[in-house]
Amino acid sequence: MIYIDISAELAQFRNFFYNSSVVSYPFFPRTSVLGLLASILGKEHDSYYDEFQNSFVGVCLKTPITKEVKTVNFLKTDGFAKNFHSQMKMEYIRSSSDDRLTYRIFYEGENEDEILKAIDNGNGYLRYMGTTECLADIDRYEKIEYQELKGGDSYYIDSVIPIDIIDDLSFDDEKGFFHYEKNRIVYNFKNGRESLGVVDILTETKRLQILVTLKESLSFNVSDVLTVDGRLIETAKGEIVYVF
Repeated sequence: MIYIDISAELAQFRNFFYNSSVVSYPFFPRTSVLGLLASILGKEHDSYYDEFQNSFVGVCLKTPITKEVKTVNFLKTDGFAKNFHSQMKMEYIRSSSDDRLTYRIFYEGENEDEILKAIDNGNGYLRYMGTTECLADIDRYEKIEYQELKGGDSYYIDSVIPIDIIDDLSFDDEKGFFHYEKNRIVYNFKNGRESLGVVDILTETKRLQILVTLKESLSFNVSDVLTVDGRLIETAKGEIVYVF
């Protein structure tokens, strides 16, 4: 398994289910993570779905976040309405505690060593947070060891997790309240950019940990025909991460 810390001033992960407005997920969706890894390897757009089909991905917020809406000016550069300006409101994610917004991505699957080598050599395409306007930097990356944890127990989890594996959720502890957000994402695409199924994800946007009791089974369904067997891991640094 490898991890990658990626940072930017702003992020905009467009919600797949909103067609008429540009609303952002607060975290790196799984499909965007795979797109980032493919861009590091220099792969063409939409050419990598089968290759990453059986990989495991985990996403951690490393800085508390806030959302802001900006008005973006678009210029049409060809056709009948050439040079016509239009405006759209865009929701962006930024850090509420630092100049840089940072996520930690865990990945286990094909091409782990090739991904690290490509980062070392500066290969591939530009890195960005969701949209090309949000250019990003990779700050740290390495291969790691971990141990696997079982379901059925209570944990402070450092990553986003699927709602379906939660048995009981705590909304406060001795340090105060948690700030949870629920979002629905596409689990993965197949060739033709057709969805393989959806999953509801829970995120903690301020304290960056989720206090939860998990079900015995860490698997969940994304469609009537596809079940995902996720895993709960603990890294050598003590991070508890759900990968799926």
